Amino acid sequence: MPTDGRAKFERQANSAIRRFVAEHPEFSIDTHQPDYRGGTNYVLLGHLGQQPVIFKYFVTPQRWTNEHFCLRHFAPTGYVPRILTIVPEQLIVMTRLPGQGIGGEDLSPAQVQQVSRQIGQALAVLVQTPLPEVSSGYSPAQDFRLLAWGTTLGDVLKHYLRLCRQVQAAIPAYQTPFYTESLMLVEQQVAAIDQQPRILFHEDVSNLNLDQGVFQGFYDLEMCRLGTEAMQLGVAVELCRPHWLGEAWLDWRHFISGYQSATGRELDQEDFISILAMNHFYHHIRVCRWGEWAGDPAQKHHLHASAHEAEIYLGQMREACYVLRDWIELDKWFPSL
Repeated sequence: MPTDGRAKFERQANSAIRRFVAEHPEFSIDTHQPDYRGGTNYVLLGHLGQQPVIFKYFVTPQRWTNEHFCLRHFAPTGYVPRILTIVPEQLIVMTRLPGQGIGGEDLSPAQVQQVSRQIGQALAVLVQTPLPEVSSGYSPAQDFRLLAWGTTLGDVLKHYLRLCRQVQAAIPAYQTPFYTESLMLVEQQVAAIDQQPRILFHEDVSNLNLDQGVFQGFYDLEMCRLGTEAMQLGVAVELCRPHWLGEAWLDWRHFISGYQSATGRELDQEDFISILAMNHFYHHIRVCRWGEWAGDPAQKHHLHASAHEAEIYLGQMREACYVLRDWIELDKWFPSL
């Protein structure tokens, strides 16, 4: 969204939230607000009596509809905010998770291992939540339209692979053996992914809170959509980093141990190959600008954006390879590393 358009949207959102509070005096808006109030939507912090709340105002009705559905869908897990009230297609007022995101607390190695296991267990609960039954109403499993998607996931993967090969031809930074190997990995996993059971997966899984080293829950579910276990665990790899980076991220070994203990199922090497492929697919979606760009150099905004972010995407894809190097034959899939 252009800067002037964003400013106009934030004024509109701020006005709508304050109007809501004036009409519902049991709610209040906090005096202190964070500097960052959302990159797409807009949030304000507030209270309902002693209960901390979030006022989340949505940039489009489609985003509101999807998050509203997914908050209700995952409510029984206890791992997402609870809806308090709504203004249809505009505003959701929900409980506020305690604590801060990953990196917001100075955790000891033992605490990192503990919270990694907790998050793995919690994500297993989300993965095991059955798909909603098909009905005449909206469902992300069949109606998600916030980016190019569909119910036949094999076709979805093939669509993005086609776009990314065209982008690769247009941008030298992607014309490397590593990026080609990555596309080949995803391509070789298309059939396996298409055969996996369907779930609603939380793509923005990094939106989570910890409080004093204890996992509190996930939030920002507006991009939840039809996917598979490998897609969910693929984005979860983004929560981890190779140990030598020394950053405050999760420990994959303890994360996947927690996940497996909650599902009661041990993952095998084929599972981990699919997980790595879906981690890379997460970045491929961004390389082709969320499916909006097929490498046409005349679309300069997309060209410059994809080229500018190339080293970030490629770096994170390499890191994911190293995170999973003890679970797969990395040399087989990425001889260039």
